[in-house]
Amino acid sequence: MELLTLALTEAELGLGGWLLKPLIGLALPIGTNYVRGNRLELTDKVSPMPGDILLYQTRGEKIRAFIQEQIVQAEPPVVLIAHSLGGIACVDLLVQQQLSQVELLVTVGSQAPFLYEINAFYSLEYGQLLPEHFPEWLNIYDLRDFLSYVGNRIFPERVQDVRVDSRQPFPRSHGAYWTNAKTWEAIISRLP
Repeated sequence: MELLTLALTEAELGLGGWLLKPLIGLALPIGTNYVRGNRLELTDKVSPMPGDILLYQTRGEKIRAFIQEQIVQAEPPVVLIAHSLGGIACVDLLVQQQLSQVELLVTVGSQAPFLYEINAFYSLEYGQLLPEHFPEWLNIYDLRDFLSYVGNRIFPERVQDVRVDSRQPFPRSHGAYWTNAKTWEAIISRLP
């Protein structure tokens, strides 16, 4: 009952809340006016990343088809190395298609586990298991990369997570995997 009350009403925050409440009351109209006056510029700055994900979620079949074409043309054994949204697309494809020539999937800085956990994954509803035909999966993440997620907690015994530390602040950490020796050591040690 307490959790429901907190979710539906404003929580009393004690002395700190009493002091902050008037400041928040002043800041909200100022923030609203700022966003209203700069909406187009702010939208242009923030929309590329969520826009890419939304585009993929609604029209990802062409991307998955392109990846599948590349796999079919490659000489086995195939190792897929995919970064960020590419990891999402590769997981989707490998859930939907049994591509036996793929022996290893490497996702780097991927949001695939997160999308699955919030039931927003295209090919797999939350609660469903990865299919038996799904290849070995290496997932590389960095705690400083807020767009990377651990996979083994979501898919126990199906994902091997390797943590690297780029020592780069976000968002640089999201692209810093490729210059990190630990990333390449993790990949090379698992090549077929």
